[in-house]
Amino acid sequence: GIGHTWSFAGSPSHDRDDTRFTGEVLDDLQRRFGFGPDRVVVGGFSQGASMAWTVACHLGDRVAGAVTFSGVFWDPLPRPGDCETAPPPLVHFHGRADRTFPLAGRAIGDRWHQGDTFLSLTVLGERAGCRLGVDTPVTVAGIACAQAEGCERGPITLCLHDRGHEVRATWLDGALSALGLPATPITSEVLP
Repeated sequence: GIGHTWSFAGSPSHDRDDTRFTGEVLDDLQRRFGFGPDRVVVGGFSQGASMAWTVACHLGDRVAGAVTFSGVFWDPLPRPGDCETAPPPLVHFHGRADRTFPLAGRAIGDRWHQGDTFLSLTVLGERAGCRLGVDTPVTVAGIACAQAEGCERGPITLCLHDRGHEVRATWLDGALSALGLPATPITSEVLP
């Protein structure tokens, strides 16, 4: 994003419409390289994860899946009907000890507020037609997760760990495998 951050509804930055920009990038990937919706996964960490959630909501039919870490929607949360299409399958990791983007979100100054993880999951789950409240326990990358089933395009999975605001390559590999996609060639344990 511009200025090393992303601009989306509720975010502190409004340098450009990054949802529209992402759509243009997806158009370019399709036009130049033939990467259609079945070949693109969005993801991110912290503010980047929040941007990926925005893409899953507003451009969900343009991607095959989403893998996110320590970031969800910002307030005001979208309503399920605000998502133009059913979101793709998603795996989200979040630390119970995360103080940068806590599970319940937090205020950033007087004007902005990070969203609540569980309420954000409800928005996507409702739009996806998931059977909410009937989660299946699964394990992804050694972490106990809850997977919402019956979703139109595939499960929405929440993986809670006891750490803070972080992401690990093994978690990404596990999430991609859970989505039925090939693992990454990343060899370091902690991503920069």
